[in-house]
Amino acid sequence: MTLVIKNANSDLTKAIKDIVKPTNANLMINNQKQPSKKLLKAIKQAQNGEVIKYTSFEDFRTDMYELF
Repeated sequence: MTLVIKNANSDLTKAIKDIVKPTNANLMINNQKQPSKKLLKAIKQAQNGEVIKYTSFEDFRTDMYELF
């Protein structure tokens, strides 16, 4: 049998571990990774409109060649 519980807090996780112990059942808990600081910064910049939007690939490519 498979049971999936999403977005559980640590208290529920501890309770489930205690329930499962006497049954010798396998328990797998996957903790979601927190986004990196760089990703959070990029998301914030996109939300604030601090990103360059290109209308054509040629404009994008020209800017990229200038950077490198």
